[in-house]
Amino acid sequence: MNFNELTLFLITFAGLFLMVVGYIGMLEGIQKLKKHLAFKKDALKIIGKDAIRYGDKGAKLAYKGIMKYYNEKYIASAEYFEQALKLNLDDHNTAFCYEWLAHCYYKLDKPDEYKKIRFRAVQAVPTNDEVLVIYAACLADRGDFKNAEYYYNQAIKYNPNNVNAYRTLGLMEQTRGNYEKALQFLDTALKVCEQDITSIYEKAVCCAAMGEYQKAEELMTRAAAADENNQYEHYKTKIQNILKISEHDLFKEEGSSNS
Repeated sequence: MNFNELTLFLITFAGLFLMVVGYIGMLEGIQKLKKHLAFKKDALKIIGKDAIRYGDKGAKLAYKGIMKYYNEKYIASAEYFEQALKLNLDDHNTAFCYEWLAHCYYKLDKPDEYKKIRFRAVQAVPTNDEVLVIYAACLADRGDFKNAEYYYNQAIKYNPNNVNAYRTLGLMEQTRGNYEKALQFLDTALKVCEQDITSIYEKAVCCAAMGEYQKAEELMTRAAAADENNQYEHYKTKIQNILKISEHDLFKEEGSSNS
C-alpha cells in the first residue's frame, strides 16, 4: 500500500468512525429526549395541565420540582418544593409538596431532615389523616410508640376509614401481647376494607397466639387465596415462631397450594 492509498484508507476509516460516533450520539440523544418527555408527561399528569396552563405559581414550582426529582437532582427539587410551600397553598397542595419534599431527603439519605419534614407537614396540615399516619410511622420506627399511637388515633379522628391506622394500632397491641385488643383494631380495619390482606394475616397471628388454631388456619387460607404480594410465607413463619412454645403445628396438614 503506497502513501496515497494509506492516506485514503485513513481518511475513509476516520470518516466511518465519526459517522458511527455521531450515530451513537444521536441514539443517546433520542433516548434522553424520550426519557425527558416521559418525565414531563408524568409530571403534567400529577400536577394537572390546567393548573400550569392558567398560571398557578405553586403548580409551576411543583412541576419543576418533580422534573428535577425525576432527573435525580434532589437538592434542586427540594428547593422548588420549599418555594412552593412559601405560597398560600390549600391543605391538599401543602400536603402534596411536603410529601415530595420528604421523598427528596429520603433519596439524599438524610433521615434527620426527613423526620423534620414529616413533623413540619403535621404542623402545617394537622387534620390530614395520611400526613398523620406517615408521621406516626416515623415515630414508631424510632421507638416512640406512645406518640405514634397518639398520631394514629388522630388520623382516625379525622378519617374514621383510615385502614392503615387501625391495622397499625392492631399490630402495636399484638406486639405488646394484647391480642384481644389487637383483634378489635383489626376487625375495624376489615369492616372498612374486608379485603385488607395484611389485616387478615395479622388476625390469624392473634388467633394462633390465643390458641384459636382452627380460626387462625381459616384466616390464613382466606388471606392466601387473595394474596398478590406473596406474604403467606412471612406470616406462616411468624405464626410458627409464636407456636414454638406449644406442641401444636398449625401447618402440619397444610395443602400444597399454600406451601
